[in-house]
Amino acid sequence: MDELKSDAQKVVELAYDGSEQLIPAPTCSTSELHALDMDEGEGIWMFVDINLVRVTLRAVAIQFSLLESLLQQVDLAASERHITRSAFLTLAVVHELASRYKGQSSSMPVSQQVFVDG
Repeated sequence: MDELKSDAQKVVELAYDGSEQLIPAPTCSTSELHALDMDEGEGIWMFVDINLVRVTLRAVAIQFSLLESLLQQVDLAASERHITRSAFLTLAVVHELASRYKGQSSSMPVSQQVFVDG
C-alpha cells in the first residue's frame, strides 16, 4: 500500500509539474469518482493524500477587490472543500469560462482550452 501511495504522488508530480493544467479539487465522494467512469465498477478505490509542495505551477498573482461578506462566503466554501481561496476562485473562473465557450472549444483561446479540457 505504501508503494501505491508513493506511485500516486509521483504520477501527480509528473502530470502537473510546470503545467498550466488545473489540478482537480480533492474529493472523498465515491459517487463523484464513479461518475468519472474510471473503471467498470470492479476496481478498488483508495484515497491518497497528495503533497503538492513539489508541484510547480505557473501562476500569476493578481489583486482585486471583493465585498467583505462575499470574501467570507468564498473562504467558507473553500474551507468546506479543503482548498485554498486561490484554488476556489480559479475553479470559479474555469467554470465560467467553460460555460461561456460550451460547444465552441475550437474558438476558445488555447490557454483557456487547457483549463477547460484539462
